[in-house]
Amino acid sequence: MKRRAFLLSAGACFVVSGAPVSSQPYPDRIVDITNDARSQFSRSPLMAADRLNRAAMEQAMAMARAETLSHTVAGMTLRQRMENVAITRGWMSENIAKYPLSYVDDQFAQTLVQGWMDSRPHRKNILYRDARATGVALAQQGDWVYAAQVLWGPA
Repeated sequence: MKRRAFLLSAGACFVVSGAPVSSQPYPDRIVDITNDARSQFSRSPLMAADRLNRAAMEQAMAMARAETLSHTVAGMTLRQRMENVAITRGWMSENIAKYPLSYVDDQFAQTLVQGWMDSRPHRKNILYRDARATGVALAQQGDWVYAAQVLWGPA
C-alpha cells in the first residue's frame, strides 16, 4: 500500500511546467468531492466559477514557480489575486497543498479534499455556511504538484 503524505496550508485547471492541460479531471473531481463533504453537513453546493479558477491558477502557478507552499507568493495576497479577477467584495478564503507527483493517481482528488477536511482551518473554509463558489487549480514543478482552492461568498 502506498503511503500518502502531503503538506497543507489554510487560508479548474491542471498545469504541467507552466502549460495548462485542460483534459485533466482533477479540478472537477475536487469540486465534486468538496460538494459531497459540504452536503454531509447540510451546506449548499459550491458553483465552479471561472474567475475563481483564474485566481486559483495564479496561486498554484506562483507556488510552483517559487517551489514554496505559501498564501503569499511574490508579494501577492489572496485579496490581490481576487482583485486581479475583478472580485473585490465578499468573504474569500483559500486552501493550498503541496503533494508529491508520485502520489497523483485516481484517488488524488479524494485524498486531497480529505486532507483538507482533516485540518480544522481547511475544514472551516470548505464548510463555511455562506460560501457559494469555488475555483481549483493545480500546477506541477519537478516532483511536486501544488494545489489551490479559492472559495468565495457574498457575506
